[in-house]
Amino acid sequence: MIGMGSASAMGSAQTAINIVTYLGATCLTIVAIGFAIALYQEWKLVREYKRRKQDCKFFESLADISHKYR
Repeated sequence: MIGMGSASAMGSAQTAINIVTYLGATCLTIVAIGFAIALYQEWKLVREYKRRKQDCKFFESLADISHKYR
């Protein structure tokens, strides 16, 4: 009887370990996906900023053309 009780306790402990491991892996996966999404959004924002900056430089260069050439 004592052996049966300890085997049951070991089974419960193993189940608890599996649950905690699964929850940890799930949380880590969610954090990694969230980080990837945030990184992608930041990349899009920087790309848009660089595009607008380039457009601004283009229009400023047009403004520098003297009236003689317009």
